[in-house]
Amino acid sequence: MNMLAFVAARSRLVCLIVVCFVLCGISFVENQATKAQVGNATSVVAIAQTPSLNPTNAEIDAAVREAIELAGGLPENVGPGKKVVIQPNLVQAGHPMNSGVTTHPQVVRTIIAMCLEAGVSVNDITVCEGSASFLEGTQGSWSSRAMTQKAFRDCGLDASPPYMVEDVYGVRLVDANDCGTGSVYPNYPGYSGPYNPAKVTRVIKPGFLIDRVYMLPNPVVECDVLIRVPVLKNHNLAGITGALKLAFGLAPTDIYHYPGLECYKWALLHQTSWGYGELETNARGMVDMT
Repeated sequence: MNMLAFVAARSRLVCLIVVCFVLCGISFVENQATKAQVGNATSVVAIAQTPSLNPTNAEIDAAVREAIELAGGLPENVGPGKKVVIQPNLVQAGHPMNSGVTTHPQVVRTIIAMCLEAGVSVNDITVCEGSASFLEGTQGSWSSRAMTQKAFRDCGLDASPPYMVEDVYGVRLVDANDCGTGSVYPNYPGYSGPYNPAKVTRVIKPGFLIDRVYMLPNPVVECDVLIRVPVLKNHNLAGITGALKLAFGLAPTDIYHYPGLECYKWALLHQTSWGYGELETNARGMVDMT
């Protein structure tokens, strides 16, 4: 395959991957109201294909809607009075929307539109994610704690002011990394609180594969439905993650940062204080966070 053909095919593949994995995210919906647990039901995966190699937003919208319909539609409890959090994959700031590294903004916007059509108020929809770092050479004048804000800009969800508000529907954008102190907390797990209760909540559940407390952003803990929108790709440590590793994006870097830095999710993913190797810590943590 020549380079031009590869680029065209890759563009289509990226779109197909994103559309397909919308369904993976929806299959991992966490219903806080009923305390539903992952694994209680069989997941359904559907694939929808765009008609062109470089799909328009309208074609992406149609494919996302088709895939969601094939998988059984949005969860039944997406409706009036419900709080919905949508988590795209913005793993790293600095990647443009068509890179295939981050979730395409039209996929997110179609899900927002479908939630609005189901009767959810725009004020009850939040897009929440926490990037781990900057792509090398792209930080520029951005603060070292502003990875997520830049990622929202780069991916096309927040291209124009007012910032931290999605450009088309006016949905609130939340940086899951921000714990409200203006700086990172001391190194975890040597320091384990207190944390700002206006920003994060301690989450403890029986059956965790790692015996520890997880700190999560309040919008996620308080929502009725969490829809995750991963991107199919591999990882140099975890290999294929089965769309589970996106859950780590909700772990605040203000708490789980690499020692001495203001980025990464090191204390959640890589440090081995619980007696497991790095790879097993990754795997167990992915299951717990999902």
